[in-house]
Amino acid sequence: MSFDSLPTETILNIASFLPPFLSSLSALTQTSKRLYSVLERTLYTEDVQHHGSSSVYWAASRGNLAVLRKAIILGKAHIPTRGDYVSVRDDGSGRRLGHIPQNSRGFFYGKIAPQAHWDIDKDHPICLATRNGHEHLVKFLLDEVGCSPQIRDRQDFCLLSLAIMGGLSEVMIGTFLYLRVHHYVRSINGYCPLQIAAYKGDRNVVEFLLASTPPDYVEEQIQHSFQCALLAKQIPVALLLLDHGGVNLNCSLARWAEGRNAYMTTPLGWAVFHEDLDLAKELLDKGADADFTMQRELAVPRRVLFDAVERSQVEMVKFLLKRTTNRVACTKALSLAVERASSSNDPTSAKNKVVKILLENGVSCNFEEDDIQPPSPIPQTRGPGVIVCKYPIKHRQNGEFMPPIVHAVHAGNLRLKSSKMPTPESASFLAKKPTVPPTYEGVDFDDNVAIHNARDAIIREQWVRSMMARLVGEELGKCYAREGVNHFEKCGKLRERYLELLKDRKIKGYLFEEKNYFSKSS
Repeated sequence: MSFDSLPTETILNIASFLPPFLSSLSALTQTSKRLYSVLERTLYTEDVQHHGSSSVYWAASRGNLAVLRKAIILGKAHIPTRGDYVSVRDDGSGRRLGHIPQNSRGFFYGKIAPQAHWDIDKDHPICLATRNGHEHLVKFLLDEVGCSPQIRDRQDFCLLSLAIMGGLSEVMIGTFLYLRVHHYVRSINGYCPLQIAAYKGDRNVVEFLLASTPPDYVEEQIQHSFQCALLAKQIPVALLLLDHGGVNLNCSLARWAEGRNAYMTTPLGWAVFHEDLDLAKELLDKGADADFTMQRELAVPRRVLFDAVERSQVEMVKFLLKRTTNRVACTKALSLAVERASSSNDPTSAKNKVVKILLENGVSCNFEEDDIQPPSPIPQTRGPGVIVCKYPIKHRQNGEFMPPIVHAVHAGNLRLKSSKMPTPESASFLAKKPTVPPTYEGVDFDDNVAIHNARDAIIREQWVRSMMARLVGEELGKCYAREGVNHFEKCGKLRERYLELLKDRKIKGYLFEEKNYFSKSS
């Protein structure tokens, strides 16, 4: 007699002696249709009693409504319906919060991933169904099981947030709003539904939430949602939030990654970084400040103009110059531009065009003495009611106040010309500039005044050349000290430039040589 033909009572009696492992019972039910029909109730009952209702969570994750119904009807699975499911235990005591280490968290919807979670092993089935986009299961759990719409998952995401993650229909999202899911209350991890919808670029849902959110709670949501939309490159949604109002454009965005590098800047800086001139114009028209500073630990805080110069964005630099009013920052930008242009021998390259634009817009080529100051002290709180000001240890970068001409000299780029450069033709020399050229050629040696004027002009030119040689020599010494045994390879360009300048340097103290200032035919 085969096992399949045994009486039902005998089969159930044999199944009761099987060890409490679902695999054995499941294998037995798969041998024939009769065994499945006989042992189906036993299978679900065993799962509920000894395996934590795994069939319920499996069905919720995969959208299998038939299995979920059988687990409830045959196995008598109990699904909690109270709204405080994650924060309160069945006995009424509160659950504790667990924390995730910082080094094990990545980025999640435009922010650092959740840092806290409720102390439960599994999410509620309705949370699993909602996150995975199984709308029919969500309706079943709400309407027939009676689950509260206020249930949250272990990371404290509300059902409305999970519905947006899972891509549920606007009808279902509207149902959650009608059921008064408190979407304007932020979770313990700082997320809200509007932010998630903005990050995903769902314009219709964003408009729906903006129209349904109480105005008393919306300002902070809009600010964070705008930043998340921008980081996700959802420009239409970001502009929608900007037009709605309540966005502060002069703020620091959350850190984002491009390749292996991480960045943090302002919304305007993000537009500059991605070379989006139209977005930059839109942000400036809406109130962004081109002079808003980052990295305040530096004597010259970083501005978006520096980013545009470093990336040789000609049109962006031309546009930002019209909005930047800080003279020191513009001079610093010119120094950066000259330093970058020194590596290009093509006068028509973008790097040289940026230098030309800066000079044509009247950017000062020299720092003034009052500009060379340490940064402002950083206020820090020490104890209740005690505020101290602390200067950063490294308050100035090396070469932070190096004039543009020095960068040009270092690279041997003498094509850089401006009425403000520190040469014999610069503004600082015009007041006492000699009226004769720096040469003795054609001078009447019987005229003492002519000889004196020629000598003054020669000394003046020699002084400029000597200062150039001195500056390059100082940088060469720093390069030797920095590179050590590698200085022949690393400092070769500076060494060649220094030796070239030494050929023309004549001043030693107050003496100078005059023979090179006569023509060879004299």
